[in-house]
Amino acid sequence: MAKRAEVPDHERLGTRSKPCYIDLNATPARQAREIASIFAPSSTLSSSNDGEVFFQFLDGGIIGAPPSQDPQTKRWKRSSLVISGTVDFPPSFTKLSEALNMKIVSPNIGSASTLKLSFAALTKGLTALSILSFSTAERESVLPELLEHLEEYSPHTAALCTSGVTGMPPKAYRWVEEMRGIGEASDTEGSWRGLGERVYGAFAELYHTVAGETVLGEERVGKRSRGKTVEDVAQIMARNRDSKKE
Repeated sequence: MAKRAEVPDHERLGTRSKPCYIDLNATPARQAREIASIFAPSSTLSSSNDGEVFFQFLDGGIIGAPPSQDPQTKRWKRSSLVISGTVDFPPSFTKLSEALNMKIVSPNIGSASTLKLSFAALTKGLTALSILSFSTAERESVLPELLEHLEEYSPHTAALCTSGVTGMPPKAYRWVEEMRGIGEASDTEGSWRGLGERVYGAFAELYHTVAGETVLGEERVGKRSRGKTVEDVAQIMARNRDSKKE
């Protein structure tokens, strides 16, 4: 804190703004609230003997793909950084929050985490369903027909499923715990009383299989060789299922 006091007061506020800790991990609201308790005034880790709080805490999450620039328009597409909680930002923070596309969604700790996981429940949840569907169709030798019918009768679904499945391999290992977090959030914040754990616990098992039992788990972002097509992913997963029958 002594070194922080030596930083020039460019904003001329007379006092140093308290550091802000933002947790952006994909975790359930329960965990966000547990971390927030460490930063509470009553915590000896975050406050002085007279109760002065040294740090401020915000719950957060990142929704969307990494920033990318359109080669034609040169415009940037940014992910959304959602946060929840109450914090006093200095005036200079406005430009940074705009650059990060930060959105305050609620004053309640845990709300941003719930929003993040609710979004992932649909996107990564759909990818899990797609793996099950495509590999099942592959084992019955009707995958081409399935893809053909998706393109004809539900092209938007086809696009979502295809991009999700082919982009999944390098990230599957990270999604295992995220699926379990979604299950917990569904049961606690959503009051589904165990259904969330059963559904998304099964998806966690699926991604664990992808990452730990197939060649797809060896893939890395920017260095891809397998699973770049729906057909390849479906074949790999179908062979994995066949090996379990032996």
